[in-house]
Amino acid sequence: VSQSRYDSLDFSRTVERNNIEIIHFARSGYYEWPFNRRVAKTQIETNIFGYRDESGLVDGTIYISKSFGFSDSSSTRLIATPVPGPTEKYHTLSDLRKDFGIEDETLVFGRIGRPDNFTPIAFEAFAACRKIVKCKYIVIGGCDYSRKAVRSLEADDDVIFLDCTNDDEYIERFHKTIDVFAHYRSDGEICSSSLAHAMMYMIPIITHFAGRNGQAEWLGPGGACVSNSQEYLSAMLSLSKKDLREKVGDSARMFALQTFDQEAIAQQAASFYLETAIS
Repeated sequence: VSQSRYDSLDFSRTVERNNIEIIHFARSGYYEWPFNRRVAKTQIETNIFGYRDESGLVDGTIYISKSFGFSDSSSTRLIATPVPGPTEKYHTLSDLRKDFGIEDETLVFGRIGRPDNFTPIAFEAFAACRKIVKCKYIVIGGCDYSRKAVRSLEADDDVIFLDCTNDDEYIERFHKTIDVFAHYRSDGEICSSSLAHAMMYMIPIITHFAGRNGQAEWLGPGGACVSNSQEYLSAMLSLSKKDLREKVGDSARMFALQTFDQEAIAQQAASFYLETAIS
């Protein structure tokens, strides 16, 4: 028996053994495991890329962007990706400024994400911004293309590249360090956890139009979505002003709590489960 076949059988047996009636699984949206057969009475997907499964094996679809073209109904519902807020120990943690010799008055931009999907828009803006405002840019998960771009822009001295991490405390320290989340991604976002997470920490966002533009759809009053590097630079310079930065950060936090709070999202999903199961 192949490993994939064994995993499928074990999953089905686990569902049967525990009398699980509702399964909720995140997937791309097209016909794929585990909903390639009827495993539970009610099968619900979180559809993350907008593909449509016409097999009849999906009873409910939670979609995470209006750009997919879905409409809310008894079997479909728009629900955002849940993200956590700051932990109880957040306020006791030190930031990363001393670790990297960054002075207190220095403006710090930051970006965290997978080391892929690069576009130079943020670095082009930052290279110009650093000539006007004393600033640094911390990038967790930068790819080789991003490093080459920084070298070509001669901004090496002010950009700090860090490896990807799943250390939650270090990620909190990163959020405590940065003043503005300077996002970039060549193909855009659907419902970005990194942007929502930053907003939970009262961090204003700068992002840009690309792809499906979920980054604009879910931004609310939490920052700016721009079209080119010159507009990106203007947003950086605007948010270099502390009073505006704090105002936008407050709005970002309020919007994030209303939109991405884990408990609220769980309640929305649970209500959808019940509607789907009895329909």
